Amino acid sequence: MDGNGKIWFTDDGIPALVRAVYRFNPHTGSVRIVDQRLKEPNGIAFSPDFKTLYVADSGAETVPDHAPAVGQVIYNPYNMTDPHVVWAFDVIRDGTALGNARPFHLIHKWLPDGLRVADNGYVLVGVSDGIDISSSDGDLILKIQTSFTAVGNTWAGPEAKDIWITGVGGVQKVSINLPGGKVKWMAEEYTGENGTVRSLT
Repeated sequence: MDGNGKIWFTDDGIPALVRAVYRFNPHTGSVRIVDQRLKEPNGIAFSPDFKTLYVADSGAETVPDHAPAVGQVIYNPYNMTDPHVVWAFDVIRDGTALGNARPFHLIHKWLPDGLRVADNGYVLVGVSDGIDISSSDGDLILKIQTSFTAVGNTWAGPEAKDIWITGVGGVQKVSINLPGGKVKWMAEEYTGENGTVRSLT
């Protein structure tokens, strides 16, 4: 969700939708494509100031149409010559479009999945053998290793300093001094078909 209460999401190939990054406006019901350049857009998260959007391209997970297929994770083959990168985009045109696309973090194994951004701007991404934590400049500064296939992660606990990692074959809790998960968009009210709705703060 961006700073104005709009909901951004990805679709990686469900038959009803094209592979793209979408923005949903709950005020009007409008859904629009804001970017369609990634092969398989997956995880998505905003920087704390909402000026940068991070999107994982998991294109390496698609069935390889060329050699070499490197391996298989969660019953899906992957090919490391296909996309396995977290991209960064500038949010432009009053939050209706994306620009200045640039590779942000190359995953060394498998592909990027669940994305989160800490309150200090560090980016967390599930990468199969753990969670990569990168600076806001894209430099890898820490890896949290797991004994299972790490996919998603989220904050919990007092002051949101605990990270729960979920995946195939396990769940892991990590206590780390890296708080995140604050919802910073402004509170507002609007009237929909079913009456007045107050947004979360």
